[in-house]
Amino acid sequence: MAQRLLDAAGAAALAVAVSLAVHVAIHCPVQPVGPPPTRPPAASAAARFPPNNLLQNLEKLGEGQLNAPEDVYVDAGGEVYTGTRDGWVRRMRGNGSWERWGLVGGLGLLGIAPSADGAMLVCDADKASDGTVYFSDASTRFNFDNWFQDFLEYRFTGRLLKYDPRTGKASVVLDGLGFANGVALPPDEAFVVVCETMKFRCLRVWLKGEKAGEAEIFVDNLPGNPDNIRLGSDGHFWIALLQVRSPWLDLISRWSLTRRVIASFPSLVERTKATLKGAVVAQVSLNGEIMRVLGDSEGKVINLVTSVTESNGDLFLGSLATNFIGKLSLAKVPQEQEDAVSSFRCLRVWLKGEKAGQAEIFVDNLPGNPDNIRLGSDGEVSMAGPDLPLELDQEGHRFVPIAHREDQGDLVAQVSLNGEIMRVLGDSEGKMIDHFTSVTEFNGDLFLGSLATNFIGKISLAKVPHEQEYAVPS
Repeated sequence: MAQRLLDAAGAAALAVAVSLAVHVAIHCPVQPVGPPPTRPPAASAAARFPPNNLLQNLEKLGEGQLNAPEDVYVDAGGEVYTGTRDGWVRRMRGNGSWERWGLVGGLGLLGIAPSADGAMLVCDADKASDGTVYFSDASTRFNFDNWFQDFLEYRFTGRLLKYDPRTGKASVVLDGLGFANGVALPPDEAFVVVCETMKFRCLRVWLKGEKAGEAEIFVDNLPGNPDNIRLGSDGHFWIALLQVRSPWLDLISRWSLTRRVIASFPSLVERTKATLKGAVVAQVSLNGEIMRVLGDSEGKVINLVTSVTESNGDLFLGSLATNFIGKLSLAKVPQEQEDAVSSFRCLRVWLKGEKAGQAEIFVDNLPGNPDNIRLGSDGEVSMAGPDLPLELDQEGHRFVPIAHREDQGDLVAQVSLNGEIMRVLGDSEGKMIDHFTSVTEFNGDLFLGSLATNFIGKISLAKVPHEQEYAVPS
């Protein structure tokens, strides 16, 4: 009898497995390719940018009258414009009343920016003084309503484009982007910035000068997924940061199979999206340095902010998860919050060539405090330091020891010669080794020094799971 029950249970399990496999094979809309790009470690992000609830002090504009106001524009007269899910561009007059300003149609009004003729550009765009419009296209795979499928698939199909009004044609400036989502120009229009939501960073493409046409990282390892960027009246960029991560999403993202299964069931997709909580915005200088970070850590007042516009000392926040626009006076932000972000960076000083004597950021927003580096044995350019905490490995990459904040364990990071973080390894609680002061890679092994131990640590990189590595764009 027991054997029959076991046989029946086995047959039932097999039938369920076969049925699941057939359903996924037929209905799965995504085609994952390899592991997703590694997210900045949550613990290190919290150390660099301590969660706060400063956005909870906001005022709600138009509550109950606006359906998912994704982006906000404020004109010189203080009137507020936004696009809503019913296809209308709506305007708030100076007296606080709302009106329907223009019907665009459709259900996906994303982004709103002014045009020289008084009309509105309803897209994630910015317009140069010569009339050229730079705009982003998040994906060539999925439409707006299925945006989350891109985060389950992780194929980088986003694009930065420009429209030339003289020729009436659009052209691609950059492609292969990780969900391109938001564009902004600085006051001198020397470059254009585009957000890569999947990669926790923004890129910069130079439009003028000796580097015209070159693309480089503008700001990296942001404490969230950048969604829309806008130049504020304060002369700094403001970036909305989606919190597209949760313990559940981090878990299922590790394997292509789990992502395919989730994507095959719309109800599971919606439940996964429901685990995303929190709102964050960041002020970033024209040099790509994070100035301050404001948030609603649990999304109690506002959740999933998709845009932030600064005008005359006030922030205006859009979100697809609300029926209002958030307004926050920066005068209400405690002063101690303004300079709370540490640099956690390494600088590079050029010794040769046309940039000789110039200093610039080599790698920024590291997940901890970098500790001592020096020139590697192959003669590549690096920082000078008093000891041997950094060496170039056999592939020409650097490993940097990083002291974790608040004595919560330490990290080491592998950094390419271009200043891109390749991978981060750590002992988050310092149980085995703490307070790293050096790391040396030799023949695939890491040797770790510390002033807090009576031993040298050794770990084989062959034992490190591949999904822990940082994906470096080609």
